[in-house]
Amino acid sequence: MSRLLNITDVLDDFAAGLNEFWAVPVTLLSTLLKRISRQSVVSYFLYVVIPYCVSIAYTFFGLLFPQVHIISRVIQVLLHPIKWVLGIAEQVDRRAGPIRQVVEVFSPGGERRNPAGSARRRSTSSIISNAERANDQRTQCCICLYREKTILLRPCNHICLCNTCFQAVKSEQRPNCPICRTEIESHMEVYL
Repeated sequence: MSRLLNITDVLDDFAAGLNEFWAVPVTLLSTLLKRISRQSVVSYFLYVVIPYCVSIAYTFFGLLFPQVHIISRVIQVLLHPIKWVLGIAEQVDRRAGPIRQVVEVFSPGGERRNPAGSARRRSTSSIISNAERANDQRTQCCICLYREKTILLRPCNHICLCNTCFQAVKSEQRPNCPICRTEIESHMEVYL
């Protein structure tokens, strides 16, 4: 901050020796530098002034030497297939991640390659138990969460209730589907 203040002192001294026309902008710059922090001045130069100067220089050299624009366009065209191939490789790698994990879990020599084979076996069993739990939840009644779903509601076609819970819902004045709140017109008994 002291160096920034020294610059403002120099600008104030410089403005005192100038005529009125040049003294006003220099005084304004000095006042501005006194009010803002050093970090904001540095970031302003890094993110605003330098890119602006580079674009002016690029435009100036482009006017003097039109080859600059041609060369930059040729470089963009040559790099396009490389970017395209890298994008496809990244997509394939992202999609292959889960498959790679399954192959590692179920590979026959998994224990020999990885000393944490028992931990993998435990994680595999937890994955399977999670899948079984999810499947059980898919067939459970959405109200009691105990009995199996057996009633198809019409017109929304949701299978979400067991027979006991359906009788309770049906006893209401205007029975509604518990999922979408559509009025139930009819029902069918189904077995999953």
